[in-house]
Order: sequence, then structure tokens, then C-alpha cells
Amino acid sequence: MSEFWINFCANLASDALLAIAIYFIVTQPSEERKSEARRNRALGLLKSEAEINHRRAISYVTELSRHNTVTTDSFPMGFTRGAWNALRESGFIAGLDDPMLAYDLFRMNELGLVTNKNLRRFELAHLEETGGKVSELGKLGCQNCECYLSVLEVVLRKLQVVESVQLDPQDLCYEPEQKGCAA
Repeated sequence: MSEFWINFCANLASDALLAIAIYFIVTQPSEERKSEARRNRALGLLKSEAEINHRRAISYVTELSRHNTVTTDSFPMGFTRGAWNALRESGFIAGLDDPMLAYDLFRMNELGLVTNKNLRRFELAHLEETGGKVSELGKLGCQNCECYLSVLEVVLRKLQVVESVQLDPQDLCYEPEQKGCAA
């Protein structure tokens, strides 16, 4: 009878070791942690970029709503999209597990492109002093910034819930007010 228990325990131990080995081979828990950390860093970059663009949008709406006070000191006007471009190229955004967040990020990018284009048109019209077109383009730029601002607020609300690495936007040197930094 003792031989039975010895064989039983030996078989049980070998099956347990085999099960543990298969678990680690199949699930690779360390790889999952690394993947989650990469996801959090990427979302942190997007969150920081959205915060920067949110501050800029508020500033541009304030400036553009006062038609006669926009000066060339405010130029260049534009929104940053560097983190977005890098993450889109890597396939990260399309592979997000939250389709609504991905949709809002795609929408944010689309509105950012349109707004950047119209702000650039406004800048050129302002610099060339083409008269009435400046005020029309200023109104259009203000409307674009307000729409972009509403999408940014949705994205930031969603990214607040996501556990992400938070970067300090001041350290990224994206703000046009800081001399020597490119916008």
C-alpha cells in the first residue's frame, strides 16, 4: 500500500510540474506585464499630447474670439500630433481593445488636421493682410478650435480612467511660448 501512495504522489508531482510549465509557456505572464506597461506608456503619451492641445485650443479660442487682438506673437498656431503619428504608424491605435476610445482618437486626429490647416490659412491671411478674409478665417479657426476642444475633452475624460504613465507636458518642450522649441 505504501508503494501505491509513493507512485500516486510521484505522478501527482510530475503532473503538477508539467501543468505549471505549460501555464508559463502558454500565458507568459511577464510578457503580459510588459505589454501592459507598453500600452500604459503609449496612452500616457497620447494623454500628454491631448493635454497640450487642450491648453492650446483654449488659448486659440480666446485669442480668435477677440477679432482685432491676434498678433503675430501668437504664431505659429497649431496642434501637435507627434505621438499620434508614431502610435498610428506602429498600429497601436488600430489595435486598441476599446473601440470607442480608438474612434475618439481617430476623430481627434481628423479634427486636428482640419483645424491645423485652417489656422495656417488664417496665419497666412493675417500676415498678408488680405482684409475681410482674415476675420472670416479667424471665425472659422475659432469654430474649428471649439469643435476640436470638445473632442479633446471627451478623449481626456476617457484617458483619465485608463491607468497610464503621466508625462509632464512642460518637460516635452512643445509650447510655442518657450523660445527655442518647435511647435
